[in-house]
Amino acid sequence: MQRALTGFAPKELQVGNGIWRVDMMKCPYHDTCVAYGCPELCRCYCDSDDISYAGLHPKLIWERSMTLGRGNDRCDFCMKVR
Repeated sequence: MQRALTGFAPKELQVGNGIWRVDMMKCPYHDTCVAYGCPELCRCYCDSDDISYAGLHPKLIWERSMTLGRGNDRCDFCMKVR
């Protein structure tokens, strides 16, 4: 089920079996940084996600290889439970 998130445009790819994969096609942090002429600052938000989620729980695996803030066309979030 798609969930409405203010300013985000998620496209869920997989839900279930301990895996949640979603491509985020729009991000308000990225949009705001671009609107104010400082798109490079959005990388700090991406870095913060990586730091926060990487150690959230020993059984949770956080993966992401692309982000809007790092110049890609989407953020590819994946969380897995081991």
